[in-house]
Amino acid sequence: MRLGRVLTCEARDADVIVVGYGDAPIPWPIGQRRGRGARALVVYGGLADAVRRESNQAVAHWFGVTPQTVTKWRKCLTVSRANESTHRLHHDHALEPGVAAGRAKARAQAQDPQADAGRRGEGLRQLLDAVEAASH
Repeated sequence: MRLGRVLTCEARDADVIVVGYGDAPIPWPIGQRRGRGARALVVYGGLADAVRRESNQAVAHWFGVTPQTVTKWRKCLTVSRANESTHRLHHDHALEPGVAAGRAKARAQAQDPQADAGRRGEGLRQLLDAVEAASH
């Protein structure tokens, strides 16, 4: 894409002039509205497709922007908060050893009668009964 070319940015819903390229693993055109406005990546073509299909973190990494920027783009393009790639990312994360260990620990605590009594407030009930009995 040559400098000075006019492209339509789907996130801005406006025409922008290509004024440079991003310094990221995937270099992408940077655009600016005619005569004014901030410089930002032009959301069109492959980047727009990636925003619609890929996880927030993946787009942020490969195009060199923050996850918050990708979230803003998703809102502009009316993309749901989670798509297939986001679900896959969360699923894969849930299978990591540390997460699995945390689940196992929580499951063990849920089966512990003493911990279960505390969650149900039985310890509080016993305390309140003891205080009431002492006051009579």
